Amino acid sequence: YTDLCNEYPKAKIISADEIDHYSFRLIEIGKLLAQEPIDLLLVPLRGGLTPSIQLRVINRLTYPVHTLGFTAGSQEKNWPAIIDRIVHILESYRDKQRLCIGIVDAAISGHGSFALAQILKRVQPHFQGQSWLVNFHLLYAPTPYKTPVHAEGIPSLSETGTIFTTKFYEVP
Repeated sequence: YTDLCNEYPKAKIISADEIDHYSFRLIEIGKLLAQEPIDLLLVPLRGGLTPSIQLRVINRLTYPVHTLGFTAGSQEKNWPAIIDRIVHILESYRDKQRLCIGIVDAAISGHGSFALAQILKRVQPHFQGQSWLVNFHLLYAPTPYKTPVHAEGIPSLSETGTIFTTKFYEVP
């Protein structure tokens, strides 16, 4: 480990213990998804792709996965295109009375995750009569924030027929 750190001083080298801790968190998410099944997994590309692939491989998950081009998703000027994409994705689930959406993402401040929740709240009226449960599974390192502070507000966006939850997973 030390040799690699010296050989690649600008690279983030993680230890075997950190890999074990990170893997444990992915297994924890997989167990929750087994207990509370979802209909689909939405993956914001700015930070969710790698952990979502690892989650699926480690836990052998077979949920439909839909990626969202979300690199600047928290900027409101990009919301119309993101809303259109999500509406298109969810069309095939229109006949379900209750839709359970899982979101796996990496978060720093949680600003992007909160923006995604706001976007989903705007999408939901396109699916009148359908109730939603949207579970955010957010991986974060405790720096520079103790937790993804903006994401803590996601559950406050819940309203009749649309419930937002957040689960936080500290990782190295």
